[in-house]
Amino acid sequence: MGNSNNSNDTVEKMVNDMSQTLSAITAPAFPLLLFLLSTTMALYPYNSNSNSSKRSFWKVVARTIEAPFHDVTFRDGFIGDILTSIVRPLQDTAYTLFYLLSGLQGWWSSLYTLDQASLPMERNYLLHNCVLPACMISPLWYRFLQNLRQCHVHKQRWPYLGNALKYLIAAEVALFGVYDPRNKQNLLWILAFFCATLYQVWWDTFMDWDLFRVEYSRDWNTEHRIWSTRSEIQGTSSIGNTHTHWFVFPSIHLREKRLYSSVWIYYVIFGINILLRFCWTLSFIPARYLSKSGQLIETFSKEMDSFVLPMLAAAEIIRRTLWGLLRVELAALDLLEQQEQQDATTTKSGGSKQQGIIPPSELELTPMRIGAFGQEDSSSYQTTTKHGWVTQFFQSDMSNLTETQILAELCVWGTVFTSLGIFAAAHGEG
Repeated sequence: MGNSNNSNDTVEKMVNDMSQTLSAITAPAFPLLLFLLSTTMALYPYNSNSNSSKRSFWKVVARTIEAPFHDVTFRDGFIGDILTSIVRPLQDTAYTLFYLLSGLQGWWSSLYTLDQASLPMERNYLLHNCVLPACMISPLWYRFLQNLRQCHVHKQRWPYLGNALKYLIAAEVALFGVYDPRNKQNLLWILAFFCATLYQVWWDTFMDWDLFRVEYSRDWNTEHRIWSTRSEIQGTSSIGNTHTHWFVFPSIHLREKRLYSSVWIYYVIFGINILLRFCWTLSFIPARYLSKSGQLIETFSKEMDSFVLPMLAAAEIIRRTLWGLLRVELAALDLLEQQEQQDATTTKSGGSKQQGIIPPSELELTPMRIGAFGQEDSSSYQTTTKHGWVTQFFQSDMSNLTETQILAELCVWGTVFTSLGIFAAAHGEG
């Protein structure tokens, strides 16, 4: 009887040992195998057909990364904006890749197990100070260069440099926040963060969506003046009285041309965009930073790192999806307006109108526009409205400059972007 009990105990011990050994192997290995499988499925086209959806997708992504060596289409700019909203997933992917390499190195050298692969990464200077910040800043850099390219092609500073300024400010706010976490308690950084977010909200509303019209009425009579933020900045003439008065009461309403039948959709997207825009810049900043002394510093509190930041990353993807609905709508409306103008010209010349829905490929390959059709390519800024200070600052017309002068000016913008980034990294917390 005693021998039977000892035998059972031995078997049970062997089973427990095998279970612990198996769990020690599978616990870290299965997530890595899942990552490798997902990466392989995402990158490897199942066929060599040039029309493969995966091959086409990565070609589009490559065009975005290769900015400013290509003309910017609507598709390229749209993909670039989407990349700015998936910074946190990019950083998680980079961290997982380093974890995989660290685990393989430990297994090969027998220095540590897969379960201990995260230990060397805690002091990995390349990961925390180079790779993760690069994942944060590169999407903004791509969109910044795309706007410089558009400025060069159209020979117009506004609105392209205004859009480039948006990405420049967002990048510098994020960089100063990650390389010195103490900056997030600095009043100057908080003010810069707040102003950058307000500028992004204004740009989304009046430039990317052209969402609202503002009607000004003087209080001493019934004369009205219609003002569209974008049209005045673009230099188009306003309707009615153009004199500046101190006492005006704005009446805001949606633009007349819309594709969605329900008005509440626009207001809901507008409100959500305002709330989540303030979370957008925070989603850029990595959760940890390796100081010059080799100390791993938590950028945020553990509670925020564990719960809030993942929620912000998911919320930003939702915000970008809603943003895309109105951005694509405006691009479609612009293309319809062009088609109507072409039809009117064709009818006058005795031809027949084109019928049918706009093909998706035609919308994708349309040159990336900022603002409504016919407004962004004005050759000069001859506006006398109260927004003249903007036009004076951005003096739009560059056609009188030589190619060398234009390239030199755009190089200055690129130098400012990189110099401020290097300054933030060099003067980070020691």
